[in-house]
Order: sequence, then structure tokens, then C-alpha cells
Amino acid sequence: MIGTAQLMVTLDTTIVNIALPSAQRDLAFSTPDRQWVVTAYALAFGCLLLVGGRITDVVGRKRAFILGLAGFAVASFVGGAATSLGTLVAARATQGAFGALVMPAALALLIETFTDLRERAQAFAVYSIMATVGGAVGLMLGGVLAEYLSWRWCLYVNVGFALFAIAGAVPLIASRAERKNLAFDVPGSVTSFGGLAAIVYGCGEASLHGWGHPLTYGPIIGGILLLGVFVMIERSVSAPLVPLRVLANRTRAAAYIGRTIGGLNAAGFFLVMTYYFQSLLGFSPTRAGVAFLPFLILFITGAQLAQRRLISALGPKTVIPTAMVIGAAGLVWLSRMGLHSSYISVVPGMMILGLGAGTFVASSVSLGLGGVDPADVGVASALVTACYQVGASIGAPLLNTVASNATAEYLAAHHRDGHVARTASLHGAVLALLTMAAIFLAAALVTLLLHRRRERSPQAPPPSPDVGTGDAVAA
Repeated sequence: MIGTAQLMVTLDTTIVNIALPSAQRDLAFSTPDRQWVVTAYALAFGCLLLVGGRITDVVGRKRAFILGLAGFAVASFVGGAATSLGTLVAARATQGAFGALVMPAALALLIETFTDLRERAQAFAVYSIMATVGGAVGLMLGGVLAEYLSWRWCLYVNVGFALFAIAGAVPLIASRAERKNLAFDVPGSVTSFGGLAAIVYGCGEASLHGWGHPLTYGPIIGGILLLGVFVMIERSVSAPLVPLRVLANRTRAAAYIGRTIGGLNAAGFFLVMTYYFQSLLGFSPTRAGVAFLPFLILFITGAQLAQRRLISALGPKTVIPTAMVIGAAGLVWLSRMGLHSSYISVVPGMMILGLGAGTFVASSVSLGLGGVDPADVGVASALVTACYQVGASIGAPLLNTVASNATAEYLAAHHRDGHVARTASLHGAVLALLTMAAIFLAAALVTLLLHRRRERSPQAPPPSPDVGTGDAVAA
């Protein structure tokens, strides 16, 4: 049931992407607004992971696990029944919030349940497989459900997953006493979430008002200031949400950048290419889901190569920036796509991007945990996951804004007939991909400067049965 919960939370990062064109037609929301369906989930999930872990420690792992599953199921049902964009976005945000409770509780339960190191390794292997295949399952399952049933079933399906996991958790998971009197960093939690939410909101408003409008730059500046306040709070409180010593290490800082860029790319790439496949090439939802398989296969290949050979043989200073440059090359290849391109002509770009992204995203997991003090293993693990989700929450509005603005400018400069509208949409998608390529190259330069020349890949300490999820989400 823990693996089922992990699969449910992970596949929801992609399952709605494929169904989004159908949902947009049904609920009649605008192209600039479509990104909020993706962003709401990723933002709530990523920003509340650390908070969810601490709540898990306070109320107990089994109770938090069941509560999270039940909340996720209710939010999924409400989202599936939504009759307006506002209801759908609110339901997605609620899904993310309860997902941030399910994941740390599930990981803590694995650590508590499997005390034998060999059994624990096998359990984490199954858990990791669920996390790896969840995105692929979400794309393909979302396509099938949207095409043959309704986009609403991409949300309803979670009710079945959640009830199955709850049915197994109630009789099989032992209840344990919760940890009392744990300090809770309320100011840090509020300022971190508020700062990130303001930045994401500002990026989304740019698609409606442009980057020079107060409704765009105002929230972005306010969000940056709030994050500055968050840093000051973390320096002064006795039990910080994120101990700053974890971020002080240059290797880990580079790893968190890599994870953030990986999440940003995933959300933006899937959003842009889903609309390209369905709206411009005329793919069915099922075919669009299957179309991403070359990317996913090479992503997993790159991840395996990085973890098993490349990082230990060449070191992160060589591997990480090179992988980001390879990813940028894949995005540039994809930017050559046209209205009448064959699918085969797009595949090499997706494969190159998948290989590069898989290499640096997976490497960032072990590097983000390497050399961490045992007391900080949990918070470092949570940051590895949270950075990816925060990146995703920024990636969707940012690249959707770039695409929407470019499309609008193209339409303003040309006649608004049907052919020009399709060309304008393609122009926006291409510019979004090139923007992502530029971000990859900038991140490659930053990580090249952060990693030391003769740096070795640090070893991440194994999670301890005594490590609490409030300090921790074990990876």
C-alpha cells in the first residue's frame, strides 16, 4: 500500500497534463490560465513537504498516512467533478497539500517497518521503481482515460488508489506513539510558502499583463523579499525548517539547483509538447501520452548511468554541466519542429533531452544528500524532493507565459486566420523551448563554478530508523 501511495502521488504530476487540452475545451478556460492546473499541485506539494514531514512526526506516521490518503481522495473527486477552472485549481492545490503529507509519512513508515538493512533496501527499491515509473504511467494512463472515458477520470482514478492503500494500511500498519513537544517553525513555513507562491503568481500574471506590469513584477519582488525574510528567520530560530548549514556546502547547493532546473524543465516541457502533439499535430490523448516514451526511456537510462558510473568516474564538475549542455542541445533540436513535422523528426530531440536531464537530475539526488550530518539527513532529503516540485511550480507558468506572449505578439503582427493562429501557437512553443535551453546553459555555468575541480562524489548516509520525517524525508 505504501508503493501504491507513492505511485498515486507521482503519477499525478503528469496524468493531468495529457488531459489538459480536453479539460480546457470542456471548462472553457483561457490558454494563459491553463498552467494553473499544473502549477497548483506542484507548488503546494513542493512548498509543504517539510511542513508535512513535521506534522507527520507530531500526529504519528500511520495517522498522517491515512489522513493524507483520505484528503487526496476527496480532493481528487472534487477536481473530477469541477465545473469551473477555480474549483479545479483549488482541488489540485489541495491534492498537492495532502500529497506533501502522504510522501514523508510513507517514507517514515518504510524506515520503521523494515529494520533489517537488506529488507529495507528491497523495500526502497520497490518504492523507487514506483517513483520512476509514476511519471510514465501518468502520461499513458492519462491519455487512455481522457480519450476513452473523460479527462475527469484522470482525477477520479486517484480515489481507487487511495482507498486501496487505506484498506491495507488500517489493519497492517502498527500504530506508534507520536513524538511530543516538537518545535514547529511557523514563521519559516509561512514566509517560505508565501515567497514562492508570490513569485509563481507573478510569473503567471506576465502572460496577461506583460513583464513590465505592476501585477507581474510586484509579486515577484515581494516574493524575493519574503524569501529574504525566511533566510533571516532560519538564522535565528532554534528549530529552523531548513538549517542553513545544509545549503552552505557548494556541492549540495549545486545539487539543489540541478533538481530545481529538472523540475522546471519537466513541467514546462510536458506542458508545451502536450499541446504541440494534440493541438498542432492532431494526436489523440493516448497517442500523445505514448509519444513521450523516448524521452522517458532515455531519462531513466541517463539516471542509471549517472548513479552507477559517471559521477564516480568523472566527478560532478564534469558530469553535471555537460549533462545540462546536452539537455540544451535536445531542446534546440526540438525547436526546429514545424506544423507538418513527422513524429520521427521530433524523437531525436526528446531522446537527447531525456539523456541529459536524466543524468543531472538523478545525480542531484545523491549529491544533495552527500556529506550531510546525520542530524540533517532528513531535511536534505526533503529539499531534494521539494526543489524539484518548486521548480515544476515555476516552470509551468514561466514557459506558458513565454509561449502565450510570443503567440499573442505573432497574432498581433499578422492576420488572424486559422492558419496564422496555428503558426502563432507553434512560434510560442518554439520560443518557450529555446528559453528553457538558455536556462539550461545558465545553470550549467553556475554548477561548473560551484563544483570543485577535484571533487569526489560524496556518499550519502543511509536513513536511520530514528530519523524523524519532520526533520526528514528519506530518499
